[in-house]
Amino acid sequence: MRIAIFTDSFLPGVGGTEKAVLGLATALAENNEVVVCAPYYSRKYKDDFRFQVLRANSIKITNNDYFAFPFTSCKFKKELKKFNPEIIHCQSVSPMAKYALSYAKKHNIPVVMTVHTKFKTAFERSIKSKVIVNALIKNLVKKLNKVKQVYTVSNDMIDELKSYGYCGEVKVIRNGATFSRINNLEEVKKLAIQKYNLANEENIFLYVGHIVKFNVAVKRLPVFALWREGAAVLFDDGGSVGNIRGGVDKPGDALNIDLCVYQARKRVDYPEQWVHQPLCV
Repeated sequence: MRIAIFTDSFLPGVGGTEKAVLGLATALAENNEVVVCAPYYSRKYKDDFRFQVLRANSIKITNNDYFAFPFTSCKFKKELKKFNPEIIHCQSVSPMAKYALSYAKKHNIPVVMTVHTKFKTAFERSIKSKVIVNALIKNLVKKLNKVKQVYTVSNDMIDELKSYGYCGEVKVIRNGATFSRINNLEEVKKLAIQKYNLANEENIFLYVGHIVKFNVAVKRLPVFALWREGAAVLFDDGGSVGNIRGGVDKPGDALNIDLCVYQARKRVDYPEQWVHQPLCV
């Protein structure tokens, strides 16, 4: 089957949606033809995947967010037409979803949509007008009513979508992990202690993920650090460590907390690090 995945958030952007889309597209590409339709990012990045990536023209909003213009992207539209998808899976709601719905209607193909985010909360953080927020939510529900099936990533999101006014069926498909299950747990724990020089303390806070200034977890590190008097151990999968210096070092010094940063470029290393920690974010 030829599957087109539409998203407003993809690599080299940082976030859960980006990881989820990558995992989904990689898995589907094993037995299907897959193309990911995403915004163009201005920073250098090479699309080297099992699947094809089509980039729509866009403008930069933040370091991590780009607003796409698929309707005016001639090369993007030409390549999508050539791919000729049989089904479209939207992983975001705007503006790529708007084009996806238009394309699907014109070519009479089904569209399914996965909703990852609590949009009302996200809108209210940056938009102070209730009128505008309500209009955006109404537009979101309008899109949801046009797709064949709506999916989300947690049971909480079902109630969230109902609160928006969406009355259709919502199915939950949780985002999966791409690493193998750990069977030799004790052996791996010992390896982690030796490899990363971790003390045999009862409580060690561990953060695994991108250490970047727009990641909300980084802002919460001082709060988690209050949980104990010991070491905050951070494992970063390639983000900019420099972005956390101002937000963590000073609170850490005040609490007598040592900041240990290990940059893990290969995600396969993570299980060794996770199993040693009672608190993992």
